[in-house]
Amino acid sequence: MYITFLFSLFIFIYILGGNLKEILKTLLFISHTPYWFMRTYICLFIFAPIINLYLNVVQKRILLLAFLFFISTYLGTSHGDPSLQDGKNLANFIFLYVIGNTLNRYKYYWKRFKYSQLVPIFMGINIALVVSYLSVGSNSIMGKAIWILSYPYCSPILLVNALLMFLIIGKIRLRSTKINYLASSTLAIYLIHSQPVILNVIGKAIPVLKDWSFDNVSFLLLIICYTLVIMFVSIFVDKALQPVWSYVIRLGNIANMHYYKFIGQ
Repeated sequence: MYITFLFSLFIFIYILGGNLKEILKTLLFISHTPYWFMRTYICLFIFAPIINLYLNVVQKRILLLAFLFFISTYLGTSHGDPSLQDGKNLANFIFLYVIGNTLNRYKYYWKRFKYSQLVPIFMGINIALVVSYLSVGSNSIMGKAIWILSYPYCSPILLVNALLMFLIIGKIRLRSTKINYLASSTLAIYLIHSQPVILNVIGKAIPVLKDWSFDNVSFLLLIICYTLVIMFVSIFVDKALQPVWSYVIRLGNIANMHYYKFIGQ
């Protein structure tokens, strides 16, 4: 939460300058932010301890999951409620949180599935999905149906993908200091490159890369190289500000301690 605020503030001061209205928006970084993911995630973070209190005592968990599925997935994909459409909302994040909590609680059930079984299923579903979509075309009725059932964050096929990914990641035992060092900046990559002004600059370079390319293959290679440059520049910025993040995290831990005391945990 605090890192999100500081990134927003630093980027604003550096790029936009001293517009009072924009400064106030930056200070209200939860309600006035281009990062819908972070806003929703922060809200989930605030509610998580209260949700956990209920999950620790709930008996009929399957009914809770069915209820959340109806609200998030069914209403979200059927356009029954515009506020739930696309799944970019707290209801969908709570649903995914409860799924993750359930998988963790009953891990002895799914631990019997092998990595060699889960990966082919995951790959098979997605290959079939892409082939089907390309075969029928995006403007056909079937193509639109595939899009609705697989693309939004609350779609059932994406939900199945998320479940399989949870299970696959749960079986990976990877210990690498280099990977962990780079992976710790994943959030920074998202926050920096998604900032509207920076994203606009990044987008303007795409037509230039297209002009430089000879064919689609060379254009794809340029895009990959461009993406890697953006990633490593973002990682460099994050690591350069690491002393600031360490201090902010200490403040955040103190705030978390008082918050948990307040809610009785």
